[in-house]
Amino acid sequence: MTAPLRSAPAALLLALVASACGPDAAPGSDPGGNGGDSAGWRTSTDPVDPGGLVRLTGTTVHLADDSTVELAEPTETYVVAGDGVFSTAEPDGDDPGSPVLFTAPGESSVDTGLDVLPESLQASPDGRYLAAVEVASSEEEDAYGTPLATVVVLDLSTGEQVVDSTDGMGDTGSDDLADLYSESEIGPLALTDDAVVARTTEGELAWDLATGDSRAPAPDEEVPAAPTADSPEALRSPDGRWRIVQGRRLTDTIEPVEGGRTLTPDPGTDRWTLRFWVDDTTAVGAAVDGPGSPTRVGPDDSQTLMACTVPSGDCRVYDDTTDAEVVFPQRAGSAATSLLLGGPTS
Repeated sequence: MTAPLRSAPAALLLALVASACGPDAAPGSDPGGNGGDSAGWRTSTDPVDPGGLVRLTGTTVHLADDSTVELAEPTETYVVAGDGVFSTAEPDGDDPGSPVLFTAPGESSVDTGLDVLPESLQASPDGRYLAAVEVASSEEEDAYGTPLATVVVLDLSTGEQVVDSTDGMGDTGSDDLADLYSESEIGPLALTDDAVVARTTEGELAWDLATGDSRAPAPDEEVPAAPTADSPEALRSPDGRWRIVQGRRLTDTIEPVEGGRTLTPDPGTDRWTLRFWVDDTTAVGAAVDGPGSPTRVGPDDSQTLMACTVPSGDCRVYDDTTDAEVVFPQRAGSAATSLLLGGPTS
């Protein structure tokens, strides 16, 4: 067995309030909020590359090009989009949402004025869109004062709010929204350049980014449920083309699902593990070093993040991660968002 993982929540509840500056501000947003004077985050002018392996250790986000972004505080929820990193901060008191901070490379973190549930934030693969389901600021409330959830998408290339919809989020006249949301696994399933697909209280809906209108998802937009981190499904790449093969010994491999050459990592240690995929082409695990046995990680062993890409089979070991917790950007459909390195396994 290998190092323990922290699994992603079964239901990703998205929450996002649009920026309070400009005519696109969402209902209930605060024009005097902390994001008002620093709303440059809303319109990207110098976008960072969100591709490749992005990882967080401590308060430092390492982008794939080895540049870094220093966050104001630790977080376990962040995405790379626009000109930098959007991360959640500690919530204020009993507020169910968490403030969202934006940090650009070489700059200090700024409060965007957004208030989200910690597991909410999502970004499109190219970093253009930021999406969420806002649950705190709607002026529409049920009899118990619970606001109606709102699906929101921002186009960071233009600063435009392209989706702002409460479709499928319940009825304030007849529903106890707090109970409804706690029992319904609402949340994002996919975000592309054309649409956002989310699970609502009434099933899955898609919103066209061009119009902001909701509709039933097309057949090719239907998204399977995300696997849990310790399930066999987590060993298969999201696109279904590759799978991690784990054996009794700590020498995991990767092979094409349709057959072909097996890829064997060479991290420079005698033992290694592969645990799950962070995207279609990147599997992550650990290079294991120390006196432990060939079949388990012992208390005197060390573990260091290893990432392997397909189809090349090239692997990289990140020396600054030994025995640390590594947090990956939140992505809808991911089996896990963090990898805890260090400590023995049974």
